[in-house]
Amino acid sequence: AGGRVIRSEELRVNGPQITALNPDHGLPNTQVVITGRNFGPDQRRSSVTFAGDVAKVETWSDTEILVIAPDALGSGHVIVTVQGIASNSIYFTQDRESIPDVEITPNSKPRKCFAMEPYEPPGPWIIPAGDDGPFIGWACVSGDKLYGGDISFRTGCPPPDDTTGFLYISGDFDGVSAITDPYGSLSGTYTPNGITLTIHYDGIPGVCPDGTATVVFDH
Repeated sequence: AGGRVIRSEELRVNGPQITALNPDHGLPNTQVVITGRNFGPDQRRSSVTFAGDVAKVETWSDTEILVIAPDALGSGHVIVTVQGIASNSIYFTQDRESIPDVEITPNSKPRKCFAMEPYEPPGPWIIPAGDDGPFIGWACVSGDKLYGGDISFRTGCPPPDDTTGFLYISGDFDGVSAITDPYGSLSGTYTPNGITLTIHYDGIPGVCPDGTATVVFDH
């Protein structure tokens, strides 16, 4: 293939370097251009991660990489790894979907909001910001949406990667019981007695595979 070949001794001295992300914020599946140097003429066994999650690569060159931000995107560092050599990192900030705040009273009938643990006082909560929520794992349905936040759960990964979580999630609610999301990363059910969610999380390459975790909100 054409292009400049990066030798292993050069990587040890200089290594891949990121100089910019464009954009440096966005939603899941956002196209991001990574510029820098020493990426190599093609991808081969190299990779790009966002907060530890591997991104899909669209194009790759020695000075520019076009990637798709992962589905299970969270704010975190972007790193390019070339032949096992990691670059410097630049922070990518996850944007929230543009959803207006909704005031919900958790103890209204039928109940619309639940927490993972007992909490006081009962509300109201301001959704999706959650500023007046219980500050523990919570989930609410409102209209055709599910909102949740401050959620932690255990994964199938070995320590210290056996716990993870989300500061904020959103999904679709059918108005009866079913909860889904367009990325296939969330599913669940709602009843007046609680909300159960199954979260599909990304594994860590070489450490643990992708998996699912079930989280119950019944307080």
